[in-house]
Amino acid sequence: MRAGSSYKSDASYITVPAGWRAVLVASNGQTQNVDGTTFNFCSRAGFNDAVVSITFTQLPACPAKQVLNDARKHCVDHFLAAMYDGKGNVHIGGAEPSGNLHTGRGDCRGVPQGWAKVLTVPTTNPNAKVTIEVTGSGDGATCSGKLEYTAGQTGQQVFKGCAWSGSGAQFPTVTTKVTYEPKC
Repeated sequence: MRAGSSYKSDASYITVPAGWRAVLVASNGQTQNVDGTTFNFCSRAGFNDAVVSITFTQLPACPAKQVLNDARKHCVDHFLAAMYDGKGNVHIGGAEPSGNLHTGRGDCRGVPQGWAKVLTVPTTNPNAKVTIEVTGSGDGATCSGKLEYTAGQTGQQVFKGCAWSGSGAQFPTVTTKVTYEPKC
């Protein structure tokens, strides 16, 4: 098999090696991509014994899994929060007992508050799995949370399972770990 090679065919199934794509063309002009698997023409209307050509191309290698880390002081009130914008950007924040974002507060004494962009992952693979793990530690508590998205999704969450019990600003070190796993 050579990339770009074209073959005439009159078969009922094809097995394509991993890392390769076969483009099948039926006599009615329909096409079917088969990526690294076995495909039974009989399972698709218009392809049963009607394939007139098969062209093979080698697929690009799947990008490797990436793990990114960040740690920084952040001003929170009671809860940690995390957000993913669907464009590759991961943000951390703190929330008040109401669940509202802790922002615009004078008691943070210059420590960042509100949403803070901490990491960026690739966006070239919209089906990639993005896992965000945040842990805040200090000022008498250690709290954490975890989110999972596909790279094209958006979302945010306030982690209310653990809280800093003191009122007003707290200044934990927030550690963020993001795992990006492409789906190829």
